[in-house]
Amino acid sequence: AFAAAVGAPTLAALRALPAAALLRATDPAARPRFVTYPDIDGYFLTEAPAATFARGAQAQVPLLVGSNSAEGAFDSLLGGAAPTPENYRAALERRFGARDALRAAALYPGRTPDEVRRSAGDLAGDLFIAHSTWRWMDLARRTSRAPVYFYYFDRARPAKRHPAPGEKPDTGAVHSGEIEYALGNLGGNHVYAWTRADEAVSGTMEGYFARFIITGDPNGPGLVHWPAATPAQGGVRRLTIGVDTRPTIDRGAARQAFLTRYFADHDSPP
Repeated sequence: AFAAAVGAPTLAALRALPAAALLRATDPAARPRFVTYPDIDGYFLTEAPAATFARGAQAQVPLLVGSNSAEGAFDSLLGGAAPTPENYRAALERRFGARDALRAAALYPGRTPDEVRRSAGDLAGDLFIAHSTWRWMDLARRTSRAPVYFYYFDRARPAKRHPAPGEKPDTGAVHSGEIEYALGNLGGNHVYAWTRADEAVSGTMEGYFARFIITGDPNGPGLVHWPAATPAQGGVRRLTIGVDTRPTIDRGAARQAFLTRYFADHDSPP
């Protein structure tokens, strides 16, 4: 469909397309769009990755995976509307339909504007990437013989050195906001006014990631112990990484179970 839309019906014609034409054709507003979930081609992927992990057929190697505290923004779910309970209910109905909107509201409550901001942000983050990351972790910990290490990164980047008028710092760790911390190169990004606290968080995260890459276990001297993702206190053990790095318990299973069922019922990718 894409080849037909750009007038290049053969592989040779596609390869001959100018870069500018490809960029125009892959604009998010263009149709048809490329899918953003795995293509079960029968060669590289013979089944959905979730099915592979569910039966324990994945590579039996340690896994380190996690997400950030502000993967999504509340206004993306509300479509720019004010964060009122009424607007939130309407947004849930648009996204899930009347019946599932009630279930979503019980798990992501929005009785006050502050609660709407928090829950709509959590839901937007789950729909974007946190849910699929959680499912990956959960399937792996259930079926893998190797340990799984789960993290929650909550250090928001500091204020910008030269913010635009009225621009405020992030209120949480946005999507991709952990990259400079994990790679230990805060100094290479001159947009933000990094602090000693940021440097400390970066050193901690870099230490965990380096140890995991070298040994398959993120734990090492000078680092708070990171337990594997195993059941505990009605949830799953994880490590919250930030100024106060500490072991915590993820208790989001009910929310994630709702989204898993919803995506399965609507034949949608997680």
